[in-house]
Amino acid sequence: MNIQPVKVDIEIETTTLDREAFYNLCFITESDIAPRTLEVNTLRDLVENGYEREDLAYNFCVGVFAQQSMPVVYIRAKRSYETYEEAFSADNNDMYYYVVIESKDKEIVTQFNDFLITNDDYKLQFYSSNIPVVEGRKLVHYYLDDGDGGNFYINKTDLNNNQPADVQELNPVQLQQQRLAYPEAAWISACGIYFPSEVEWLHTYLSKVDEVKTSDILESSTASSRILKKRSTVGSGTTTQGIVISEQVSLDWIKWALGRKVWSTLYNSERLNGTLKNQEIIINNVKDVLNLALEEEMISEYEIKDVVYNRSSNNLSLKFSCSLVQTILFVNVSGSLYY
Repeated sequence: MNIQPVKVDIEIETTTLDREAFYNLCFITESDIAPRTLEVNTLRDLVENGYEREDLAYNFCVGVFAQQSMPVVYIRAKRSYETYEEAFSADNNDMYYYVVIESKDKEIVTQFNDFLITNDDYKLQFYSSNIPVVEGRKLVHYYLDDGDGGNFYINKTDLNNNQPADVQELNPVQLQQQRLAYPEAAWISACGIYFPSEVEWLHTYLSKVDEVKTSDILESSTASSRILKKRSTVGSGTTTQGIVISEQVSLDWIKWALGRKVWSTLYNSERLNGTLKNQEIIINNVKDVLNLALEEEMISEYEIKDVVYNRSSNNLSLKFSCSLVQTILFVNVSGSLYY
C-alpha cells in the first residue's frame, strides 16, 4: 500500500471540470459517422446517432446501464485517421472524470495514459485486458487471475464471433446481452456514482459480469470475472501505483474543489486588497474545502501553515498538509482453536 506523502500543487485558474464530472464516464471508440461527442441516456440514443447494436459502444453502454446506477454515458467518436489523444483533444472534456478507450493494446493504453497525465489532472483511466499490469501509473486495471497467471477478458473478435460455452447460435445482438467487452464499464457505473468517501470499489457485485468456472472457459475466453458469494472480484481495488481507487478520486476531488473555490473568490471579486482581512478570506476558502473533506471522512486531519503574502508580486501563498483516510481492503484472521 502506498502511504508516502503526496505533494500536490493547486493551480488557481478557471475550472477545468464540471461539478458533476466526478460522477460521469466517457468511452472513446472509433466511428467516422457518429457525432463527435454523444450524451447517451438510453441505448436508443446510440442507434439513432450512427452506432450499430453490434458495436463496442453499444456493449459498453449495456454494461453501464445494467447496474441501474449511472444515468448517462458520454461516447467520444475517434475518427479512423486519428489517435485517441487527438480524439480526446477534439472536444470538451469538462463533463466527465472516468475514461476508457476502445483499444486494449498495451502500447496504445499506456500512450494515452501518458497523454492524460501530462494534459489533464482530473481524469482517471480504466482498462481491461489480459496484458500484464502496467505498473506505477494513475491507471486502473480490471482483471481476474485464473490461477495460472492469466486474465480473462473479451475482445472485439470474441464479441462478434465466439459463443459462450453454455449458449449456442447467438447473433451479435444477443451476444451483447450475454458478455461484456468492458467489465470496467459496469464497475465504474456501480461505484463512480457515489461521493468518493462513500464507496469501496473492491468486492462489488456487478450485473452482467460473468459467473464462470475455469472448466467453462473457451480457448478464446469470453469471460470477464468470477462471482464469489454475490461479490465480484475485480482486481486489486487500487491504481497500478498502489493507491486505493477511492483515495485517488478523493485526492483529485480535493485538488479540484480547492482550485474552484479560490478561483471563484479571486476572480469574481471586484478587487481583493492584500490586507490581513482579505488574506483570511482566501484561507477560509481553503478551510471550507478541507472541513468538508473532514466531514465526509476523506481526510482525518489537516493543518494550514506558511501563509505568506509577497507584496512585490501580489502573490498570496499558503501550504496545507492533511492525512487521507485509508481503506480496509483485505482482512487476515489467525488463531488457535482447542478442544
